[in-house]
Amino acid sequence: FALATYSAVDLFFPDMRFRAAIIADATISTLLLAVVVYATYYEVLPTRAGLAAIGQAATVSVSIASLARPVYLLLFLDIPLLVWWVVRSRRRGVDPITGRRPGVVAVQGLRTPYVYQRRAVYVAALCAVIVFASVTGDVRSGLDLRDGKAVTKTRGLASYLVAGAIGPLPTDEGTGPLSPLQVQLEVDALRGETTNARVAGFTSGSAKGANVIVIQVEALQAAAIGAKVGGTSITPNLDRLISRSWYFPNHFSGIGRGTTSDAEFVTNTSLYPPPDGAAALMYSDRELTSLPRLLAKEGYGSYTFHTNTAAYWNRSQLYPALGFTRYYDKAFFGDAEKIAFGASDRILFSKAGQKLDALNRSGRPFYAMLVTMSSHFPFTEIPANERKVPLVPPYAGTIEGDYLTEINYADRQIGRFVDDLERSGALQNTVLVIYGDHFGLPEARSAGEVAALEALLGHDYTQADRLNTPLIVHLPGQSRAGVVQRPVGQIDIMPTIADALGLDMSSTPHFGVSAFTTGGTLFSAGGLLPAGAYVDQSVVYAPGDTLAQGQTWDVSTRSPVDAPSQRVSQASRVRRLLSDSRAYVESLPQRADYDPNAKVVLPSE
Repeated sequence: FALATYSAVDLFFPDMRFRAAIIADATISTLLLAVVVYATYYEVLPTRAGLAAIGQAATVSVSIASLARPVYLLLFLDIPLLVWWVVRSRRRGVDPITGRRPGVVAVQGLRTPYVYQRRAVYVAALCAVIVFASVTGDVRSGLDLRDGKAVTKTRGLASYLVAGAIGPLPTDEGTGPLSPLQVQLEVDALRGETTNARVAGFTSGSAKGANVIVIQVEALQAAAIGAKVGGTSITPNLDRLISRSWYFPNHFSGIGRGTTSDAEFVTNTSLYPPPDGAAALMYSDRELTSLPRLLAKEGYGSYTFHTNTAAYWNRSQLYPALGFTRYYDKAFFGDAEKIAFGASDRILFSKAGQKLDALNRSGRPFYAMLVTMSSHFPFTEIPANERKVPLVPPYAGTIEGDYLTEINYADRQIGRFVDDLERSGALQNTVLVIYGDHFGLPEARSAGEVAALEALLGHDYTQADRLNTPLIVHLPGQSRAGVVQRPVGQIDIMPTIADALGLDMSSTPHFGVSAFTTGGTLFSAGGLLPAGAYVDQSVVYAPGDTLAQGQTWDVSTRSPVDAPSQRVSQASRVRRLLSDSRAYVESLPQRADYDPNAKVVLPSE
């Protein structure tokens, strides 16, 4: 790859080849830095679409800076050395490549040695391109089967990136266009659905007509629920709510490359995000089947609240695609008490609460989604006067300690909001859903972080722990707790809400099931693990070099266990579910109001 690149520079820019070579070198080094930083946090290599979303980087510059390490400067070490060599050679009056003085001409029709050297370079470059193309083609033929890191180890990073850049990666072939009913029948068959028994003591539709409030909490992992540091409870308000709600401790995130925005997509559609990009960037031109559209048929208005600008992750297009009535973003919340990218969670719940109070008084049922942001990586943005957790060893001076401090802040704001709902009487007529959007803690990078994670979890930090986020569902008038150990995912949240409200989903394809029922438990473990990674009733499984070679964790303890015999069959089913979901979304009609250049589509304040 390097030989082909620099030979192309010499061929196409002969008069400025050294300057062009330095520019090419810097470009490649910058690309490698982006890949390294991306992989450091997500523990997966970026796809073409992932790199295309680099425009979002400015908003998360603090997070990116926190991932940088001095050792990464080695990626750029060759640039000053190259400049030094060129300058030194020119001062000596020789060519930096050949070491010869310029001005040598052909004698008696013979070519100069330099011409022969250049031809030799081009021949070698052609050979390199042929070999590289062969390797890249081989990678593309099975890339969706394998872990990108494993591919890179065997075939090289350049082959992996170029293979993905050439075009969409191969996926499992579906059965062609399907009607909504056919889609649902296939989904049910792949998941192994049967007539499901209920795990809850209420009938479907018992909360019919109630308002719905969904709180998506930034980076909330299940490990933080009930945790204590130095005698201080991290989530006292969520713990209190759990004591009178339905709680699903084995709930797993379903995000892909779009992280928080993917969680919003999955929760509101019960569809999977694309495996190679963000749903908000790839699916927002469609009229998506969604919870807001289901509720609109019942007379509901749907509203979403997020203190960042809606342009971030293309939410200004995602929200109309999902069928929301109105969104409230930075233009509404302002920058008061700015934390991370916008107003604090305190401002979010305070101002959103005022809007919801007005909606409640109007008499029209509503669905509101509140997306928190203050507990965002790198967990250093909360002001000192709001940091209430005493960080004793082993948490002192670690990212884990900072993380728990910010989750504690988010918990306090949620507690105030729930208390306000209760005081006003609104909670008695509300289905309240709270869940974590995705992981917060990256893999430990020091002995101190290893010790902190061990103290928090009681075992080594695994990929299953990263995926495990809490799900809390409080129904109108509920006063007793119900703990359901069955594994569920974000893909199940929309059917769960529909079950409580008694909504008819028969003509709305959905890839999840109500968490209040039993039945075939099989769903994708998300797009940050290799294609085919799944969660079933007993394990979390992530393929490696092949579907049969991978890692397995117990679904409840998240500890490593032996691989199940049915892993290839289950992984193949999940790959088919992902393919069917994508095919279904792409079959949906384009939004009548879609304009990729429009900054505002829905009314906003």
